[in-house]
Amino acid sequence: FLFDGLYQLIRYESRLKERLKTSDPLVLWLGWLVHDGYDPALARDHYLTVNPAMTCPPFEEAQLLAERTSVAVYAGLHPQIASLLLDRYGDDIWSWVDASNERAPVTLRANLKKTSPGELVKRLASEGIPTHPGKWCEESLHVEGRHNLAGMRSFRDGWFEIQDEGSLLLSKLVPKEGRGLDLCAGAGGKTLAIAAEYEGSILATDIREGPLNETLRRTQRAGVQVQTRLLPRDGSWPSHLAERTFDWVLVDAPCTGLGVLRRHPVHRWMVDPDRLHEMTTTQDLLLDRAASVTSPGGFLIYGTCSSMPAENHERIQAFLDRTPGWKIIPAPGPPECLEGSFLCCEPHVHHTDGFFGAKLQRVDP
Repeated sequence: FLFDGLYQLIRYESRLKERLKTSDPLVLWLGWLVHDGYDPALARDHYLTVNPAMTCPPFEEAQLLAERTSVAVYAGLHPQIASLLLDRYGDDIWSWVDASNERAPVTLRANLKKTSPGELVKRLASEGIPTHPGKWCEESLHVEGRHNLAGMRSFRDGWFEIQDEGSLLLSKLVPKEGRGLDLCAGAGGKTLAIAAEYEGSILATDIREGPLNETLRRTQRAGVQVQTRLLPRDGSWPSHLAERTFDWVLVDAPCTGLGVLRRHPVHRWMVDPDRLHEMTTTQDLLLDRAASVTSPGGFLIYGTCSSMPAENHERIQAFLDRTPGWKIIPAPGPPECLEGSFLCCEPHVHHTDGFFGAKLQRVDP
């Protein structure tokens, strides 16, 4: 109850402030409860018990949060960020916000190294976990209800990982063989998805030791082979990478995370124009570094969990403008999840997290 309430309060805080004309935390919390069906009279009683000398807020106003105000207030975003998203989506911005405020489904990826989707369905059912198939990826299953998945024997045996279908579709842009580098591996979700169907060597790198150690633990559980290497935090490029080349490099870039507000609603508080500029600068740097270690004829796969064109289409175009000898390769995937040559998953269209993916090939001699 508290977990759901807190997340919903984050999602709707700006609209509650607008309706209730206050930033008082108690008023906002009671206002959220009223919006969720609580009796406004009881909310007034609670408020006056704590603040007997105060004028009671108009809690009935909290029942009207579905009414549209400005995009910034409706979405709880910085006005300039809201304006950029409005440019991207037009009238669909309202559907994007509503979808981004829904509770995200729990989606599993069957580990094809150890099982099949059909076998996983049967085993999960035997453990009391009902599922139904995903829409875009045959390995995906949506879990019905809430369960302690990490406590399941099937999880400890490495039969599945938790992974959104949009994230899995991004993983599928990567070739299935050769010498590969996952440059920003994090905790290894996409690394594991790639390795489950892979022939060749994969090196997973990151500047964060904790997530990289988690990648190693997860690969051992999943029964896949991945090497890991910690990169310097100062941004220097280690010689052991500068002297090597790879058949493909995946840049799952740090980003604003505005495509995953369903799972991380607090991201809306963390993004302003300065933060966006910081992210795009980092993304350009990572693209350039990835290009420097991609073999002739090799592939560079770029992705974000952002809905911002500045982090997606514009970064690819900027890279092509400053880096001759590269071309865009049409991304593989369901046609419904493609926008031109790019992967574009949207919460209000595909009911996935928001993901962008681009596949580039080095064509210079």
